[in-house]
Amino acid sequence: MQKYKIFTTYHYLCITNIEEDLLESDNKEIITLTKSDYPNLDLGDMLEEKQGRKNIILLTTDFEPREAFEKLIGNYKKLRAGGGIVRNKDNQILCIFRNGKWDLPKGHIEEGETEQEAAKREVEEETGIEVSKVQSLANISYHTYILDQTRVIKETYWFYMKSDSNTLLPQKEEGIEKVEWVSKQRLEDIFSITYLNIKDLLSEIEL
Repeated sequence: MQKYKIFTTYHYLCITNIEEDLLESDNKEIITLTKSDYPNLDLGDMLEEKQGRKNIILLTTDFEPREAFEKLIGNYKKLRAGGGIVRNKDNQILCIFRNGKWDLPKGHIEEGETEQEAAKREVEEETGIEVSKVQSLANISYHTYILDQTRVIKETYWFYMKSDSNTLLPQKEEGIEKVEWVSKQRLEDIFSITYLNIKDLLSEIEL
């Protein structure tokens, strides 16, 4: 079974062969996709940024979702990033506030770095904490947007991490205004002022 979710600012496209995924979201359009249909399908149009657009779920019936996913991202410039879902001894989650939104610390993978190394470095640079342990890979997320008039897709590797640092130093030069440890209960409150892909990530992972 496979599932790929690609987010824009306003909606997501889910390519899946898991029928239970059809239950996701009330605001959705479901398209059943066969291998004969798929070569003529304009996946790029489904990711155009349109406020109020419904989420789109493509259910593949006789081929693997990865085929459609790879066709789609083959048309975009690909960026890779690493980020952290960092917890402390009280099981609070480390969050940053930037550009009017709550977010999780993350950043680009530099040449020669592994996904895990980049994730740890970016977390420590953006928040001022010391990561005591990088644990397992939590998820891989996909987000598409326009950068310098070019459509890009960002693939972000999210790792569970541990830290008990009390010194939180927002990286001001990266536009980060605040860094806070956030309780699981308070996460529900910030869902209204976070990005769609971050809300989805925090809803699906093991907290």
